Amino acid sequence: MKRAKQSQIDFNTVHIQRLELYLEKFYDEDVSVKTEGAMSLLYLCFSHENMEYMLSHETLFGTVSRTLRDDFKKSIDLTLYLLNFFQAYSNFTTFHEWLSTNQIGDTTMKIIEHEIKRYILRVKEFKQKSEDLEAAQDSPKFAEMIEFMRREEKKLAVMIKKQEKVLFVAFHLLLNLAEDL
Repeated sequence: MKRAKQSQIDFNTVHIQRLELYLEKFYDEDVSVKTEGAMSLLYLCFSHENMEYMLSHETLFGTVSRTLRDDFKKSIDLTLYLLNFFQAYSNFTTFHEWLSTNQIGDTTMKIIEHEIKRYILRVKEFKQKSEDLEAAQDSPKFAEMIEFMRREEKKLAVMIKKQEKVLFVAFHLLLNLAEDL
């Protein structure tokens, strides 16, 4: 899996009039470009007027929900921004039918399942590396291995922190959608 480079956006330049430009980013192969589009859309959600305007857009939600369904395994950052986008809409019961039509609840459940599996796998791998380190205590490369494990531990901590954010938003989105049941 490729690592997406961290996207930076000047939010002073994000305007609803540029909606088509943000939507085009979802057709790019580069996940970081899609993430920039998702960040821009999420920023637009800070205004209720923008949210209503975006809801009336012909292809926006189909494109964004398809991107979430197709790319959630490729980038946790993209997933987080898109889930936040849909979670903003889930705060209003008038949008729940629309979210259901676009299979957002189903996709969110798949994301939760994927993140749990990813967590289990990463922790298992980390434990195995820790056991390998213990077994290599007398090895001449032990100091290198300790440094490697420190980096791995930091990577794991970052991944867990991002997963916690994704799961927090995903569960809130589902709780909002459950109000209609």
